[in-house]
Amino acid sequence: MKEKSINFKLHRIIQLSYSFSTLTKIKSVLKDEELKFSISTSNPIFPKDKRIGIGLKIEYLYMNEKKEESKIVQFENLTLFDIENYNEIVIIDNGHTAIPNPVLHTLFSIAYSTARGILAEKLAGTYLGKHYLPLIDPSYFYPLGPNSKSMEKEE
Repeated sequence: MKEKSINFKLHRIIQLSYSFSTLTKIKSVLKDEELKFSISTSNPIFPKDKRIGIGLKIEYLYMNEKKEESKIVQFENLTLFDIENYNEIVIIDNGHTAIPNPVLHTLFSIAYSTARGILAEKLAGTYLGKHYLPLIDPSYFYPLGPNSKSMEKEE
C-alpha cells in the first residue's frame, strides 16, 4: 500500500469550556501523587469544509488521602485543521469513515501540545501553576505500526 502524505494547515482553535475550582480542602501545594489527569479525544470531520478536528477533554483530578477524586480543572477544546488533500486522506465507504492513524497521530500531537500551552498559561500563578500536563505518546490514542488500523466510525 502506497503511503499518503498529508497537506494541512491549522484553521482554528476553539475553547469549548474551561472551569477551575479552588476547593478549600485542597492545600496550596500539591504533591504529584495527589494529582491525576484524564484525557479523552474525539475526531469530528467536516467534509464540506475539508476539515478534520481533534477534540480534547482534559481534567485535572485531585486525589485525597482516602483516594477520593475531586475534579479541579476541566478544559475542552477543538482544534480544526484544513486538509488540502482531504478526499485522499478521509475515506468514506458505505457509511463508515476511515482516517489513517498516522494522520490522526500528527494532528493530535499538534492539538495536544497547543492545549498544554493554553493550560500552562491559564493555570500560571495558581496552586496548579507548576503541574503541567504530562508529555504523552500520541500512539496511546492512535497506534502506529504494521498492525495499526485506521480510526473508523459510523456516519
